[in-house]
Amino acid sequence: MAKQVILADTYGFCYGVKRAVDMASEQKKAKTLGFIVHNKNVVNRLSKNNVKPVKDVSEVKSGVFIINAHGTKITTENKARKKGLTLIDTTCPFVKRIHNLVTRFEKEGYQTIIIGEPKHREVEGIISYANNPIIIERAEQTKGLKFKKALLVAQSTQTKELFDKVHSLLKKSVKNLKVFNTICNATIERQSAARKLAKKVDLMFVVGDPKSGNTKRLYEICKEQTTTKKIQDAKDIKAEWHKDKIVGVTAGASTPDWIIEEVLKKLKKGKDSFKETLAKYKRLIEEDVQLFFNEKIAKGNLSIQMENYYDLLQKFVLYGGKRLRPTALVMAYKGFGGKKDILREALSVELFHNSTLIHDDIMDEDDERRGKPTVYKILKNEYLKKFKEVKYNGPLFNKESTRLSVSNAILMGNILLTLGTDCLSHSKIDVKRIRKALEVYQHAYLVVNDGQLMDNLLEKKINAVENEYVEMAEKKTSNLVMAAVEIGAVLAGAPTKKINALKNYAKDVTLAFQIQDDIMDISPHMKKGHELGSDIKQGKRTLLVIKALELATKEEKKIILKTLGNIKASKKELSKTIELLYSTGGVQYAKEFAQKRILRGKEWLKKTDLKKDSYKFFYDFADFMVNRDI
Repeated sequence: MAKQVILADTYGFCYGVKRAVDMASEQKKAKTLGFIVHNKNVVNRLSKNNVKPVKDVSEVKSGVFIINAHGTKITTENKARKKGLTLIDTTCPFVKRIHNLVTRFEKEGYQTIIIGEPKHREVEGIISYANNPIIIERAEQTKGLKFKKALLVAQSTQTKELFDKVHSLLKKSVKNLKVFNTICNATIERQSAARKLAKKVDLMFVVGDPKSGNTKRLYEICKEQTTTKKIQDAKDIKAEWHKDKIVGVTAGASTPDWIIEEVLKKLKKGKDSFKETLAKYKRLIEEDVQLFFNEKIAKGNLSIQMENYYDLLQKFVLYGGKRLRPTALVMAYKGFGGKKDILREALSVELFHNSTLIHDDIMDEDDERRGKPTVYKILKNEYLKKFKEVKYNGPLFNKESTRLSVSNAILMGNILLTLGTDCLSHSKIDVKRIRKALEVYQHAYLVVNDGQLMDNLLEKKINAVENEYVEMAEKKTSNLVMAAVEIGAVLAGAPTKKINALKNYAKDVTLAFQIQDDIMDISPHMKKGHELGSDIKQGKRTLLVIKALELATKEEKKIILKTLGNIKASKKELSKTIELLYSTGGVQYAKEFAQKRILRGKEWLKKTDLKKDSYKFFYDFADFMVNRDI
């Protein structure tokens, strides 16, 4: 067995390919335009359902015709429809977006300029939507190009370096240049992650089909750093290769997760750890975030302004985070016997969560979230780039940039919440279960808002007590995790008694999570992502503050209250207050309180009768709540 097995941060199926294979897998008999993916195992699996490739639509007489992820010419689509074929278009949303952009701007008289390879199937498809487009493979081909107005897009697999260079040259010669960076960064991210990991391990396994171009490139990259083996699947692995070695694993864009799972099982001892499970679903959820937003944009029914807002929301959701809530939803579903892929349904609670974060950042007046600008800060910066500041004396605001950016950020938080319901309402799971899941989702939003209202009121309540904090935290923080596990359980058809036990577990352990979050706010060695003591400056009545005030002397209490809620508090004042939160025993009390809730949560977990893997995940999840530092 390998000494240690480490997965690259980014690996395996790209979103577009995964979507194409999933859609093709739903068919029992069909023809695909070319290979749906460059992977022998996938093609063989599809062929068992009599899903087979053809070179041209003319070879298909009747039935289902599938366009692969690269897309195709509009004339091919038209021929398929004219023949009466059932057309399934698995064109990657990144590519479909390019089709829509070209169609839209062609109607407005823009010259289409495409950065790409003329003979590539994706580019051939894009060309078919344009009238006399210009294809650029090298930056020097921009010489002599002059237009009043033009659209610049790129083949989704092009390099950003070439795109930036062409853009820089064209903006000098095109008066009105509409520029859209339509490059998918998945390939670059995958290669970067593989290179980084290869430097740290004794041996790298690159999993993929021998004919896959991106798999070959991954192999070459890893081979430059360490000993590397290229394998197609788990059957290719020889035990003597990896015995007692630290092994890294990456996979090409055409390698499905089930092949990677088999490779990992052969290399590793035992089951995935909690952190490995969390890392796995973090990757899958983040890939689905990108796929989800690009599917929405690819439909072509949004204004350019709304497309830009969707891009901003996508970037915000991908800022970071552990993806605990959607992972908990999936593990609850599996724990109660669910068999389907419900990543998209799980995405609902991640969008819900990020909706609340956008609004939290406004209420807390935070300019940064996870080290990056918040939504309202981004919008404010964009306003100031386009317009001069307008100052005035209004009842709420005194700057136009602030008023508009805050207003638009509130609306974007609302949009994100609505998109979360979309993840559930379009599910193919039993309609009664989906209806119940939507009820849970909507009720959770009411309760979370109730919790936020309580939090706002507590800021000014000098004599706040422990029970008030607990009720607020259970509503504001615990409730969404409770909703996540309940939705997962409902979708799996779990009995009410077992669902309630899991909800009670979630309520207890996530209250501990909130308390740990409060402790992290005053701990410089932990990575909260906000300014140290941010909660103190905002006047938050956390459990450690409530208890410290209760235990403090009159003089100590005076010092704490002077800093609490003082947005202009100095570093020295903050430091003294934080010191008192520890010395009075407030922090220690909060830690012990959290630990008691973890123990109580584990007792509830015993009553759920979850399947073994999910039970272990939630047991370790409870410990993670109070031991984390990020």
